[in-house]
This record gives sequence, structure tokens and C-alpha cells, in this order.
Amino acid sequence: MDEQWRPVMGYGGYEVSNLGNVRKQGQTKHLKRCTGYGMRRVVLRSGNDFHLISVAKLVLEAFTGKMPKGMKPSCMDGNYEHLELTNLCWVVRRQKKYKKTKRQPTKPSTTMEDLINRHSKYIKKQNGDGSNSTQ
Repeated sequence: MDEQWRPVMGYGGYEVSNLGNVRKQGQTKHLKRCTGYGMRRVVLRSGNDFHLISVAKLVLEAFTGKMPKGMKPSCMDGNYEHLELTNLCWVVRRQKKYKKTKRQPTKPSTTMEDLINRHSKYIKKQNGDGSNSTQ
């Protein structure tokens, strides 16, 4: 597959390829990808601001158009290193459904005195004679 380059939408001066590479416009060196937390990302500069953007999102937006509302990029084979256009697609973003419940107040923390009393009762029970010795 031949590598084709397109401009990155919303970030002038950057290009993205159908093979998942990102570079500054007019240069041959690829930008370094950030790993961890799932999808591979790159840092792009817009004015004085820096943005961490998913490479999959950049590839799909450059070659298929703007990301549809409620969607996110995904790798069809589940391999986040394989960011070719043929392996990427838009999928529906899962909706977070949190059950709104009233929070219950927490119990007061156990004091050291409570712990000593419990421990003493346990030792007395183990000894069977009511003494507090551990012999």
C-alpha cells in the first residue's frame, strides 16, 4: 500500500498518512507517538497551545471526514499499534449511565481504644480462662 498524505483538520502545518504516520508539513521525519492508555496519540501545537490527539482520529478525519457526533475511532483488529486506514472505523461511543443515588454518611472511624478492646476480648476467648496472657 502506498503512503498517501493529507493535511490534519484543525491543525495547520501537520500531515497524516493512511498508514497512521503524522509529520510536520514538508518534513520527512514522523512525530513521536505517545503510548499508554489505549490508542496511540501525538502532541500537536495550535498557536501557543499543545494538544494530545488520537492518531486514529486524525487518520479517519483526514480520509473520511469529520468525526460524527456520538462516535469515536476504533481499531477493527483491536491492535492499537495497527493504525492503517483500512483497520480503522467509527464506532458508537458507550453512554455512561450512572445511577443517581443519595450518598450515605460514612461510619465514624474506629479508634485505637476500640481496636484494643476487640483484641483483648479475642485473646480472652482464645485462652478460655478469662486471662489476658498469651502463653
